[in-house]
Amino acid sequence: MPAGRVINRVTLCGPLCGRFTAWLSPLLGHATHTPGMASMNLAGARLPLADPFAGELAAQVLFDELQVTPTAALAPLANLFVKLRAAIDPRFALGDKAVLLRVRPEPVRGRIANRRLWHDGLVMDMGDLPVRSRGSFGEDRSVAMVVEVSLRAEIAGQTPVIVRLLRTPLALPLKGSIDRPQFDAGSIDVVLGRIVENTAQAVIGEGLSRGLDSLETLFGSPPPPTGPAGSPPLTLPPR
Repeated sequence: MPAGRVINRVTLCGPLCGRFTAWLSPLLGHATHTPGMASMNLAGARLPLADPFAGELAAQVLFDELQVTPTAALAPLANLFVKLRAAIDPRFALGDKAVLLRVRPEPVRGRIANRRLWHDGLVMDMGDLPVRSRGSFGEDRSVAMVVEVSLRAEIAGQTPVIVRLLRTPLALPLKGSIDRPQFDAGSIDVVLGRIVENTAQAVIGEGLSRGLDSLETLFGSPPPPTGPAGSPPLTLPPR
């Protein structure tokens, strides 16, 4: 197949959307979708009809106006997204919040090599949390992918709790099969524990700071420490 555009702004909805997106990532396949559009450019392909995974393919897929909500198959990941969003904005924790991922209109690279279909560059946004997917699945439908969750740089100064958690992106391995994707439950539990711990520390620290500010307002700033001539002032060790 020669290079060129083979799909041009085709509307994705219903079963067509599920079939088309599932070959890229379970994050798209195991989800409900709002109607969006897709285009695909081929850099070239040689695919034996009887054995496509024995061939070669390189392409770029571009989604436009596509939004997805993970289904029960991705419940552990969806729960993690909710916890992270609630740590950024506590109002998000009130009530039942659906996880809505907006697929960025940026090229997603796909290729067939070593009898596996690979993808890279799939980026979705859940509020201030970019979610990236990369990896592959094989002709046996086995999955070997990584989902990364990070923080948009422009809000880092406003969310110290999440900054401590996301100094580097959280990388979550995704294995299993296309039909039954499986996240490492242990790694997600560790991340959730870190969220609870850091959130508690932030709340305690903020409360202590407010208490000290209130005392200073009532009684004024404490006088500087005094001591024997020539002795340095008493200081507390850094935390």
